[in-house]
Amino acid sequence: MRVLSLTSVLLVLAVIGLGQDGKTGNKALPSPHGQSAQSQSKGKKQPGPDTPFPNKTEAIVSPVLTPPDQPYSRPEQRDAEQKSPDRKDRLIAIVIAFATVIYALMSILTYFTLRQQASIMRDTMSLTRESVTLAQQDIALTREGMGRLERPWVFVQPEPSRSIVLSHQQMEIQVFANLQVTNDGRSPCWITRAIGVIQLIDGSQNLQGQLDYDSAKSIPLGNINLPPQGGREFTISGVIDKAKWNIATSDPKRGTILAYGRIEYRDVFDTTHETYFCFTYDPKYPSALRPCDPGPYTQQT
Repeated sequence: MRVLSLTSVLLVLAVIGLGQDGKTGNKALPSPHGQSAQSQSKGKKQPGPDTPFPNKTEAIVSPVLTPPDQPYSRPEQRDAEQKSPDRKDRLIAIVIAFATVIYALMSILTYFTLRQQASIMRDTMSLTRESVTLAQQDIALTREGMGRLERPWVFVQPEPSRSIVLSHQQMEIQVFANLQVTNDGRSPCWITRAIGVIQLIDGSQNLQGQLDYDSAKSIPLGNINLPPQGGREFTISGVIDKAKWNIATSDPKRGTILAYGRIEYRDVFDTTHETYFCFTYDPKYPSALRPCDPGPYTQQT
C-alpha cells in the first residue's frame, strides 16, 4: 500500500508538470535516462489489482520547473507593449520639435525687437545731438544778443573845455591832447591796454597808410575798471618840429596834425574788444580837436 501511494503521488505530480508545460509552451526537461516523463509513463503499465507488485520499485521523477522570468502575455498585449515605447518616443520628439519651433520664433522676435530698439536708440541719439547743437546755437545767439545789448561800449572824446594845449619851444612845439574815455554800455569793462600818439602827416596822402601804431606811447589806463556810464580823463603828448608846424597850420594840404590811438578792454563774458580813436587839429579852432573822417582808425570792435 505504501508503494502504491507513493506511485500515485508521483503520477499526480507528473500530470501537473505536464499541464504547466502545455500552458507555457515549454518542453519538458529530459529525464536522466534520455526520455521524457510522459514517454516513461506511457511505456510502463500502471499497477492494478491483478498485476503483481514488482520486486523493484521504480519511481517516476518529475522535473522541477522554474517559473518564467516574465509573466505570460498575449500577442496583442505584446504588440501594445512594443508600440507603447514608440508612441512615447514620437511624443517626446513632437514636444522637442514644438519647443524648438517656439524657441526659434522667440529668437526671431527678440532679434527684430532688439533691431527696432537699436534703430530707436540711433534716432534718439541723432535727435539728442541735434538738440545739443540747437542748444549750443541758442546759447551762442543768446550770448551774442546779450553781448550786443548788455556789452560795454567804450568811446574816446576830446575834453570839452580845452582839448589841446600847445607849448612853444625855440625849435619845436610840444602838443598835449586832453581826451576822455567813457563806457556807454550796460555792463562794466576792464581796460587792459591803451596807446596814443600825436603825429604830423602829409595832408595830400591817404590817412590810413600813414598811421603808425607801433610808435605810439602807452597811456596809463591799463587794468582799470570802467562801470556803465563811467569815464576817465587821460592825456597823450607829442613833439613836432616848429617849421613843419608852421607849414601844416598855414596850408592843411601840406600837413595835418593828428592825435590817434587804440584802447583794448574786456567785457563780463571775457571777450576782448578794441576802440580806435582819431582827432585832427584845426588852426581855426586852436583849442579844440575835431574827429577825423570815419574809417578803420575810428572803428569799434
